[in-house]
This record gives sequence, structure tokens and C-alpha cells, in this order.
Amino acid sequence: MANTDNARGFMVEKASEAPVLMVCKTGETVAVGDAVILDGSNGVTIATATSTEIYGVIVPQVNASGVMKGLGENLFTTSTAGQTVWVQLKHPDTTFLVQDAGTPVNLDVGVTYDIAGSTGVFESNTGAGTYGVIRVKRVIGTEICRYHNNLNTLASANGILEVTFSEGVL
Repeated sequence: MANTDNARGFMVEKASEAPVLMVCKTGETVAVGDAVILDGSNGVTIATATSTEIYGVIVPQVNASGVMKGLGENLFTTSTAGQTVWVQLKHPDTTFLVQDAGTPVNLDVGVTYDIAGSTGVFESNTGAGTYGVIRVKRVIGTEICRYHNNLNTLASANGILEVTFSEGVL
């Protein structure tokens, strides 16, 4: 059975600390589930496939219009100066669910891999380990997965992984 290809970013599975309010870099388009990095001025900006360290993930929240936004939904399309977002910071005990960009063949739990995608559609990339920003905790097997709300199988493309972000200096 094939898995649904519906990447929507990182979903907090278990948090060890409460999210924090961070200033978003001006001009960003951000969505719930986006991985973020520090922007150099005590704020956050969207991560890329070549980011060497992830700071956290944007969590579900109410946007400026008062609308609750969930996983994969844009919060705003062009952030203005001083605009803030709630971010679940990385922590060794905080885990996230994420769709894999391919088929997790010969996947090793505990090994670090890269990310892929962009705003609203981030995925893990177990086909690459150059930057090693995520660490696989487990592969969600043949069970109901809240990420897609459907049956997920291990050896199929677009499988769901439980991951943490690799340790590093915050």
C-alpha cells in the first residue's frame, strides 16, 4: 500500500519544553511545521536543505487575522519587521513526525540525515547525510499515524519518521 505524498513539515510529537515566541526575519513566508534557523540578529529564518543546524520548528498558532493555522498552512506570506512566531525549540527529548522524501531503505535508527523541501512542505531526506541535522528515533510502521491520519507502511515511499534534531550549540 502506497503512502500519501503529503509533506507538511515537522509536527511536534512530544515536547520537553513549551514553545517560545521569536521574531521572524523580515520578508519571510512561513508555515506551521517549517524548520527554522537563527538569522544572526536573535530572530529566526526558514531553514534550507543545506542548513547545518536546526533551531526549532514553527508550531500551530493563531495568525494576525485571528485564524488558527495548522500543519503546513502559511502564517503569513511576507513577514513585516518585528513579526513574531511561536517556535518549538530543539531538545534531545523533543520529538517530531515528518514525512520522508523517498523510500527509507536500509534506514538506521540513530543515524543523522538531511532535510529537504521548503515553506509548508519540509521533509526528511534519508537519501542524504551531508549535513546530518535530523536523527531518526524510529520509523512509524504499519500503524495509524496522526501525521497523515492514514495507514503508513515502512518500506514504501513517503514513510513517516519520528526524529529529533541533532545536538549542537543553541
